[in-house]
Formats: sequence, C-alpha cells, structure tokens
Amino acid sequence: LSYEWRNLAVFGAMLLATGVAVAVSLRAGRRRWLVLAAPLVFTADLVGFAWGFIAFTDPAIPRAQTDLVRWLGEQGDGQPFRVVSYPQSDVLPPDTAMLAKVQDVRGYDTVILRQYVEYWKLMEEPSGLPYSQINRLARAESLDSAYLDLLNVRYVLSRDEFERPGYRRVYQRDGVVVYENLDALPRAFVATQ
Repeated sequence: LSYEWRNLAVFGAMLLATGVAVAVSLRAGRRRWLVLAAPLVFTADLVGFAWGFIAFTDPAIPRAQTDLVRWLGEQGDGQPFRVVSYPQSDVLPPDTAMLAKVQDVRGYDTVILRQYVEYWKLMEEPSGLPYSQINRLARAESLDSAYLDLLNVRYVLSRDEFERPGYRRVYQRDGVVVYENLDALPRAFVATQ
C-alpha cells in the first residue's frame, strides 16, 4: 500500500476521534473537564502531522557555509544573478544558497506558479515534484536555451565536467564544477529589437 492509504487511515481516525470528542464535550454535564477532549484531539493531530514534517536541526548546520556557497556569495559585482544545477540535483539543493543571498531558478515550495512551470517546459520537462519543486536541468540541450539566459542564470553547478559553447569553467573544488554562462542576460534590461 502507498503512503496515501496511511494518510487516509490517519485522517479517518482523527475525524472519528474529533466527532467523539465533540459529542463527549456536548454531554459533559457535571464533568466539565471533558470539554478539553476536542482541543486535545486537535493538538494531537497537529503534533502528529508536524513531528515528521518539521526538521529539528542544529541551527549551526544550515548556517555553516561551504566553500562553494561562500564563493557564490562573493560573485556578481553588485549585479544580481541566479544559479541552476545540471544534471544532478544534489550539488546545491534548491533554496540552500539563499543563506548566502545567492538566488536559484529552481526552488522548493509547496506551490510553484503554473506559468513558471510552463516557462520551464519551453526548455525541458521539469524534474522534481510537479508544481512543487524544480530541482535541476536534466538535458544538455537546455544549457543552450535562450530561455535559460532570460532567467539570468549566470552559473551552472555540476559534478560533471562538460564543454559547451558559451560556458567557461570558473570554479572546481570538492567534486563540484561551476561554469559561467557567458550568454546570461542581466536581471532587467531594455529590449531594443
């Protein structure tokens, strides 16, 4: 059975427990302490959901910057730029670089705008969770796309070495290679043609 069956069973159990708690609360009579049954069931439901969903992490771990994140944070010469990974998604997971104020075209959120997903599809089919995560470029042809240049992607992060026109290697350390996209357009510009 898939995880959905477990979620459905938990939902049904919590719905039943809430109904029982409300019925008991309405008939509490002299036993006023039973009025607490419904809030206790709600609290148990929220804690049960959040316990496996919210990460309990030492705050120092996300703040620890790798050499790559530090290097990216030093780039840009005051001009904003974005990064993307190719073809693996584990080079710098989406949203990780935000701690160094480095912007990423991928991202991980509960909702990604449909228009952005449709734009990404002009380059390739998004990888990751549909309408929830775009985690990498998967096809080499996408590196040549003008749509990628329009997204202001200045750096491509990879574990693989590659040679393509319009890219030059600018960083290599600890199994990570960073290529500069020489055709990346500025964040904002005036189109003259």
